[in-house]
Amino acid sequence: MNLKKKLALSSTLFLSGVTLMSFSTKNNTTYAATVTDKQQVVRINYSGKGKVAVWNNYQSPQHVTGKYLSSNSNWKSYKVATLDNQKTWYNLGGQQWVDGQYIASSSQNNQNTSDNSQYQVKDARGIAQVNYSGRGGVAVWSSYNSSRKITGKYLANNTNWHYYKIATGNNKTWYNLGGNQWVDGQYINENRAYILPYKYYSQLSPTFAPSACEAASLKIALSVKNVANNLSVKDIIDKMPRADSPEKGFNGDPYKFAAGKFITIYPEPLTAYARSLGANAANISGASEQTLINEIKSGNPIIVACNLHMQDQGSYHVSTIVGYRPGAFLIADPYRYTNEDGKVFWVDMNKFMNIYRYRGMKAVVIR
Repeated sequence: MNLKKKLALSSTLFLSGVTLMSFSTKNNTTYAATVTDKQQVVRINYSGKGKVAVWNNYQSPQHVTGKYLSSNSNWKSYKVATLDNQKTWYNLGGQQWVDGQYIASSSQNNQNTSDNSQYQVKDARGIAQVNYSGRGGVAVWSSYNSSRKITGKYLANNTNWHYYKIATGNNKTWYNLGGNQWVDGQYINENRAYILPYKYYSQLSPTFAPSACEAASLKIALSVKNVANNLSVKDIIDKMPRADSPEKGFNGDPYKFAAGKFITIYPEPLTAYARSLGANAANISGASEQTLINEIKSGNPIIVACNLHMQDQGSYHVSTIVGYRPGAFLIADPYRYTNEDGKVFWVDMNKFMNIYRYRGMKAVVIR
């Protein structure tokens, strides 16, 4: 992945562990200063107007370099100067120093958690938009936990990136951009798309089962959670419970057209079947729009009763919700051939909800 590198402040290599002694004069008073090599990432903490100045030195005579840093921006620091008047300055490379009163405390600056187990990581695919008003760019980290380090890559404001996982914990959210590349969620635009890591399966090929939309939709949903990977669509169809009533099981021949007969399997027996395959399934029929959205944002696919291809006047059908973005759901429709277009598509939220209500708000979630 090609990432735009931050226009960072210039840096200089230093010998680690070397301590220098010097003196600064301010208001005709001489202060002893200890300068220690210490590489770390510091965060600007400033609540006033404007930004924090970068100075050419930590001691007098000194002047502003003309560079200013935004609050909450992160920078690599190479040295720390501690003066006898209890003031601290941080070196950002070369003759670039920032007053320590505008640097977050160590616990804030590290942004670490003492208990990495508090984080939950879920597979989730979507587009993350960088939302950052400071100078430079947003840092890409090697991990979301306390062992993380800056990779040296930075993302520019308003750029869009594919993400593949989301880590949440300690009131923080991190987005994985592939491999060991994580971005702090506070710099990601909330108006993003959530696309679950599904695999598409067809009820028409390689197995032709024109009335088995429920089984194929279940297979798509199970793929998100890596459940029953050893079973083919045909296996899912053949194992599906049969009954005279859809309230107890599938009430027809999945390998033939319905020919005017209403055949399906309702959410309760479908939920029980999914559980028998090892899935954490729940019947959430009657779920509101916001409940459906929350499930998708949590990484959980939903099997729903709808119309064929989500047409306004389509016949009864079952499909799987595999994504969400503001104002729309992403639908995986199994009634397409594998090599056919239109298998997965976005549906306007109002249109979806109208069809969903018309079909009795039947829904099964796989968590």
